[in-house]
Amino acid sequence: MRRIIGLLMMVGVVGFVGCGGDKDSSTGPSEETTKWRKDLGEGFANSVQQTVDGGFIVTGFNYGTGYLFLLKTDGQGNEEWKKTFEGGEGNSVQQTVDGGFIVAGWEDWERSEGLLLKTDGQGNQEWRKTFGVGVGRSVQQTADDGFIITGGYVGFLLKTDDQGNQKWRKTIEVVGQCKSVQQTVDGGFVVTGYHDNDDNDYSEDYGLFLLKTDGQGNEEWRKNFGEGWGKSVQQTVDGGFVITGYDFDQEKDDGGFLLKTDGQGNEEWRKNLGGTSPNAIQQTVDGGFIVTGQDLPFHVFLLKTDGQGNEEWREKFQPGEGFSVQQTADGEFVVTGHEFYDIFLLKTNGLGNI
Repeated sequence: MRRIIGLLMMVGVVGFVGCGGDKDSSTGPSEETTKWRKDLGEGFANSVQQTVDGGFIVTGFNYGTGYLFLLKTDGQGNEEWKKTFEGGEGNSVQQTVDGGFIVAGWEDWERSEGLLLKTDGQGNQEWRKTFGVGVGRSVQQTADDGFIITGGYVGFLLKTDDQGNQKWRKTIEVVGQCKSVQQTVDGGFVVTGYHDNDDNDYSEDYGLFLLKTDGQGNEEWRKNFGEGWGKSVQQTVDGGFVITGYDFDQEKDDGGFLLKTDGQGNEEWRKNLGGTSPNAIQQTVDGGFIVTGQDLPFHVFLLKTDGQGNEEWREKFQPGEGFSVQQTADGEFVVTGHEFYDIFLLKTNGLGNI
């Protein structure tokens, strides 16, 4: 149990020890050194995580090469190294317990072939696995040092050992996508995404779901929450779950939402973030939530709420879209995404200012 909790903390909250509450400016880093923005070349960035050395790891797609990239920076966002890997796109990255990195994405778009890539701490490939039809959208290292991957277009949940060898695979949605997965404190898994209610095209017919499985991927319960897309899910400190995504409710304006459930997936509250298209959420050390995505018309946004989903502040940045956000070890925030066709990495203070 302690091993699982430790992994959940590393995935969602790296280095939070000692950074709860108000920061003492006399001992912490100055704003001048903690707020910055870096342009990382042409392409898309889909995922960022703070590394144990205080730097950052980013993955996505590089236009210059047409290949998946993995990029490591120091704590100021300065590039330390960058690796490209033939074919595909990186959608999710995590630092592994051995100090290396694991990336999930796709190998061949035309065949919709999924990819799992493991590197050492310098980004050198150790092994590479493909897993048939199904783009990898989200990956996490599990308590047994293996990996859990989810994705689509046939929504799936895939468990591997520490060398990327398949142990089991479950089909979640025949038509639809799984967008986000996390191992839960009981050793099972929680997944969100969307299913196609009538096998139609991209439209309001997609339905939001939250699915809980045991450690072997067997369904324990499933909840449907109307029309929409689930983009990101996290288990909360009270044992429940929080989801963000896009709502197609025709009785109100289409837009983003936050949805909180108890540990059995029963809705506790739901907040409308109209005018936004969120992509990622994380619970913060104060019990609230941080969200990034696109704030219409077409700007990167960063939004902070309290533990009940009530907005505390919202910041809008350059045109583009935020795809990944994390609270950093100093209690501030890092965001990555793209501005038109250019990759950015930005660091804000605890109020979202840059």
